[in-house]
Amino acid sequence: GDFVGERRDIGAVTAYSARIGGTPWAMSLEAPVSTVLAEPRATLRRLLLLSVLIGGGGVLIAWFASRRITRPLTTLASVSEAIARGDYETRMPQPVIQPTRDEVARLATSFNRMATEIEASHHELEQQVEEALAVSTELEQTNEQLQELSTDAEEARDAAMEANRAKNDFLAVMS
Repeated sequence: GDFVGERRDIGAVTAYSARIGGTPWAMSLEAPVSTVLAEPRATLRRLLLLSVLIGGGGVLIAWFASRRITRPLTTLASVSEAIARGDYETRMPQPVIQPTRDEVARLATSFNRMATEIEASHHELEQQVEEALAVSTELEQTNEQLQELSTDAEEARDAAMEANRAKNDFLAVMS
């Protein structure tokens, strides 16, 4: 059967012995453990190195892929924040070649279209505010004129009433 033993000059050895059929003899095979395990250990080292290389390559590929995805999204977030601060002219940079199946490029195009509409609406609102302020100023001036005319009208009415009373008094005295 199999056994592991020690040899003085060799060290650990493994041995196998088997009887040769029909004879009283037995055959024994002996080899140092370091020799027996050398090739499996080398194979294990090669597999470990290959696994590290494949794992490292996979990490690099995943990192590049995530950067390719996150860079446009980070830019989109920055542009969104700029528009929120009031910089309505900021836009997402468009790639030179726009693949129709690239969701991020489609998102950037839609975002730029939305930003253009927001900018146009903002400018229109600014114009409406300016017009409203001009109309408000004009209304204030007209209101002041109306107040003056109203005061003049009240004074004229009071004078007419005074004249009417004087006329009535005069007619009463004359009668």
